[in-house]
Amino acid sequence: MLYQEALKQKLDQQKAVQIALGNQRREVISQALVGQILRKNPVTEKEAKAFYDKQSAAGGAEYKTQHILTKDEKSAKQAIERLNGGEDFAKVAKSVSTDSNAGQGGEIGWVNPGRMPPAFGDALKKTPVGQYTKTPVQTKYGWHVIKVEASRPITMPAFDQVKGRLMQLLAEEKVSEYISKLQKQADIKITK
Repeated sequence: MLYQEALKQKLDQQKAVQIALGNQRREVISQALVGQILRKNPVTEKEAKAFYDKQSAAGGAEYKTQHILTKDEKSAKQAIERLNGGEDFAKVAKSVSTDSNAGQGGEIGWVNPGRMPPAFGDALKKTPVGQYTKTPVQTKYGWHVIKVEASRPITMPAFDQVKGRLMQLLAEEKVSEYISKLQKQADIKITK
């Protein structure tokens, strides 16, 4: 009844409604293509197991971490000077850091270096437990001073527990590869 009344009031002819309908149409058609891509090239359990085995073999550790984030290198170096002078890391983080976790003394919790920006992850692996980086670490977010509070080996859940998620992740990768291929073939012109 609502649909019929909306048509009667010619709401389907409003510009905003036309735009929304166009967006929905594009989404439905795009999802049909995604379905076709995955039907023609499905993710197999064998692929998921190979990915799982590769991740398991990488092993590694995760680190309980605090950090101070600043907008520039000079501020990060000043924070390091304060730490070298004996100030508490959490106190310096609360007063200097621009990150949302500054109020918690820069606590990030347990992090996997592979899921962090490369420079940050590398610094985690090189910094001994109980120490902080002696030089600032630059990422796209700014300049970091990183403290490693503890480390522990990464433990992988059983394959059966993560198989569904891994298959979904690999399916998303296949779609992303297809999109990249389309982008390389496309003749894109940006007009102002």
